[in-house]
Amino acid sequence: MKKISIILFLLFQLSLFGQDKNYEKLFDDCKKTSSPNSCIMEVIRTEVQSEYEKYREEASNLYDLQLLRIKYTVTKEGNMVIESIDGKIENFKHKIIELFKKFPKVEPVIENGKPRDALMTTSFYLHPKEK
Repeated sequence: MKKISIILFLLFQLSLFGQDKNYEKLFDDCKKTSSPNSCIMEVIRTEVQSEYEKYREEASNLYDLQLLRIKYTVTKEGNMVIESIDGKIENFKHKIIELFKKFPKVEPVIENGKPRDALMTTSFYLHPKEK
């Protein structure tokens, strides 16, 4: 139930912001219903899927259902830095990198009362837009 509410919330927020998305507000609003780390992963998944659907409409039908794994570090300062992108999506990777550049700083992982760098991974399937 909680995951459904997060997804519905994110979809609603994304529909409001259109092309000029306020990612900082999106992350802040998401944290009201879920943990910061869950929000980060869900926003990444939702945004990458949205970009993939646009890419598929513009580019081609090169890819159907594709497994994507993004390894990234949340730094002590709250920056998200991509470590690797795995999947058969060579022509689409640059869009993911550009998307990460738009994301604001997020809450760093706290351990023993101090922020630390944290390697995180999120995996999900990309799929073409359903008609």
